[in-house]
Amino acid sequence: MASSFRYRARDRSGKVVEGIVEAESSQAVLGQLRAQNLIVTKVESVSSTTTMNLNFNFASLNEKKVKTKDLAIFSRQFATMIDAGVPLLRALNILQVQVENKGLRNALQTIGKDLEKGLTLSEAMGKHPKIFPLMYTNMIEAGEVGGVLEQVLERMANHFEKEDEIKEKVKSALTYPTVVFTMAILAIVFMLIFVLPSFISIYDGMDIELPGITLFVISISDSLRIYWYLYLGFIISIYMLFKRFRSAPRGKLMLDRLMLRIPVFGPLQTKLIISRFSRTLSTLLRSGVPIITALEVVKKTTDNSVMIASLDKAKNNVRDGQGLAEPLKASGVFTPMALHMIAVGEETGELDLLLEKISFFYDRDVDALVSKLSSALEPMIMVFMGIVIGGIVIAFMLPMVKMFSVI
Repeated sequence: MASSFRYRARDRSGKVVEGIVEAESSQAVLGQLRAQNLIVTKVESVSSTTTMNLNFNFASLNEKKVKTKDLAIFSRQFATMIDAGVPLLRALNILQVQVENKGLRNALQTIGKDLEKGLTLSEAMGKHPKIFPLMYTNMIEAGEVGGVLEQVLERMANHFEKEDEIKEKVKSALTYPTVVFTMAILAIVFMLIFVLPSFISIYDGMDIELPGITLFVISISDSLRIYWYLYLGFIISIYMLFKRFRSAPRGKLMLDRLMLRIPVFGPLQTKLIISRFSRTLSTLLRSGVPIITALEVVKKTTDNSVMIASLDKAKNNVRDGQGLAEPLKASGVFTPMALHMIAVGEETGELDLLLEKISFFYDRDVDALVSKLSSALEPMIMVFMGIVIGGIVIAFMLPMVKMFSVI
């Protein structure tokens, strides 16, 4: 006798689909939904209690994102075990013990149980979108269909390792200048609020005319000491307004466009976008993911609004039988060389290979630019510190020099 089952699934683009179907069993429901190319994340009888639903949602909401490095290590180890002939479920049970990340370990435990219930690996992983991103589940599904799961896992390990490597290089290059600049600002504020007032009290007892620069620094010091709460409120207000402006789609688009035009940082972000787009799309295509789905996945992995709008147009172009190059060119992000290579890849049917070459080229470009940026920022910050702190010191030494010259 047929029963009613409520399901939740995702299509190949990651869109959530929900509904109720009539079937003999939950296994029959899985078969129906898989035939529609849906990745099932939940199936339950309509008569199931509300508590079961709440438990599922609560567990899903409590999951935290896993670091790229952890995903790379997991994928590499998983690929090695599959290649060695270890059964899928046993491999997951072994990895569950070895994995250090608690969130990933808990997810693997649940995935193992779902595999025992008859779900595919991609469907089981799809129930943990915070742990396994859309790109991951799409590639796993392609690997399952093509029977090349270990190759797909290797590609993902390579992809995530490269992502983590680039992220760490950019982070390490900017960390030191940021820390130095912050310390410089704090040192200047400390001098103005706590050190200079003692000099001011000395000059108040002297019958000398203070230079203009000294009076200017004194006025700043007095202003900071008396109205510090106004300055603090102003900084917080600016931050909140900026955050609100950025959260609006139009505001984010304007800021993302502006970021691409800022000297030094703009070219770095452009190269990072091209590199990541090319590497991600190449990895997806080589794993057998259809190009429309691949473009949708790439769109969901990017944070730049200019690029997102461009990928929407590119997806529509491809759906209409046109090429990728034109909408990507209109974005203003892609360089002529990258666009030319993409066009050649489409013409020759080797788009995945050409995209891989593009990512390799721009990865090296990013490395060189990050090194230059780090080398340029450090002396600039030092010069800034020297000018400001030196200016403050000179401003308060001038009256003493003037006093001694009179004596």
